[in-house]
Amino acid sequence: MLTCGFECPSWSDLAAGATAPAPAPPEDAPGVPAGRARGWQHLAAAAVEAEALARLQPLLPAPVQARLRSQGGPGAGMWLNVFPVDELLTLPPIPFLLALRRRLCLELPAGPARCPCGALLDPWGNHLLACHSTGRLTRRGKALELALAQLCREAGGPAVQVASRPRLRDLALPGVSAHDLRELDVVARGFPLFGGRSIVVDATLRSPLSSAGGVRYGSHQLDGATFAAARRDKERKYPEFADQAHRIKFVVAACEIGGRCNQECVDLVRALVLHRSSSVAPALRASLRSSLARRYWGILSVAIQRAGADCLSDDPAPVEFASLPLPCLDTLLLGIDAPFGVDAPDVSRLPPSTEQ
Repeated sequence: MLTCGFECPSWSDLAAGATAPAPAPPEDAPGVPAGRARGWQHLAAAAVEAEALARLQPLLPAPVQARLRSQGGPGAGMWLNVFPVDELLTLPPIPFLLALRRRLCLELPAGPARCPCGALLDPWGNHLLACHSTGRLTRRGKALELALAQLCREAGGPAVQVASRPRLRDLALPGVSAHDLRELDVVARGFPLFGGRSIVVDATLRSPLSSAGGVRYGSHQLDGATFAAARRDKERKYPEFADQAHRIKFVVAACEIGGRCNQECVDLVRALVLHRSSSVAPALRASLRSSLARRYWGILSVAIQRAGADCLSDDPAPVEFASLPLPCLDTLLLGIDAPFGVDAPDVSRLPPSTEQ
């Protein structure tokens, strides 16, 4: 274990009652799901597993390394750890099967031999996740856009105006024609975040592999290698935002197929968590921050996996959940951390029976 970087406590320290370092609380890492208290065995196992991963990666083919890196980062695997208490946190059976097989680098169920573009399809779905000829790349972004809009609605409440798919011309930016047809993903007004500026979120879901199955941007050696290109693409698409930084906070929420999110997206989720938790009594804020982080990352993680499954399916399930009612405080505090949704109440919540 010493060769793996684990600092073993001495026997005298253990005899004196030394405990393992606790994970960072939500106050120190707002917007990131807080870890549970663990013992020395967990820390030792984590060091050994990290060393094993470092030794395994160079032995893997470059595309497999890229896919493995794509699955890391804050909240990337929360879709496996959330309770399906509502539609936002639920993956239908087929998308769940596809996402699980992709995560394990297993071949997908047998399907068509060729893509509509004429290329032969690989058994892992890499081509469909990167092919620009089928229209699936545009379709898959809807789940991610609606998830981000939902996070803004839940965090802001009635005081914040959140618009999905508005036109760029509706922002009254100088130099934008009244006939401009460009659309934005999410626009939120009324947040006291980022100096009170309007928040414009443009989501993009990237694959670390090309349609031919090769690695892109050195993604087998660098975490989030696709994010720099994603930012450049969005800046070219919306050059008007360059001179409007004093009025608009432009967030490029770039995510990879495996679940990794860029720093801009992480910072946005953290800001939303802090804003929403600041509205409750101080005694509840730490618990609410932890629950909100798990819920928000769960919503985002499920949306990413749903979007990837949409690319791989010929008949994707419709995605329409951004209009769901905002959860109440009881649901936020109990709905994620408590098994099967919420704890049973002391008094029944059902109305009195009218039968005689």
